Amino acid sequence: MVIKDVFEQFLAEQQATLAPKTYREYASVLDLFAHQLDGYGWNNIPQGTKAYEAAQKKGRSFIDLYDHTYIESNVREFLDYFVPRKVMAGNEFILKTCPRVIHYRTPF
Repeated sequence: MVIKDVFEQFLAEQQATLAPKTYREYASVLDLFAHQLDGYGWNNIPQGTKAYEAAQKKGRSFIDLYDHTYIESNVREFLDYFVPRKVMAGNEFILKTCPRVIHYRTPF
């Protein structure tokens, strides 16, 4: 299953159990994670630059092309680098919400 489908399935399952505000927070975190994967996930695959260029020519993104096995290897970069340095430069809400969503509720 490609990453995009995993994220969609996870959010669909969570929507049934979470309050609307909490669900929106989860969706925002996965949106940020998808953005990070689309920008940086290519670094973790063989010949990533060529794969990125080929995908861009076809209008495809990392989460459209790669399966769920690439999620786990990118979690640390997302939480430890991307969120604190690229997203909000220390926004407390984001810094607390991202680890809560990624670590405690996601099956990846």
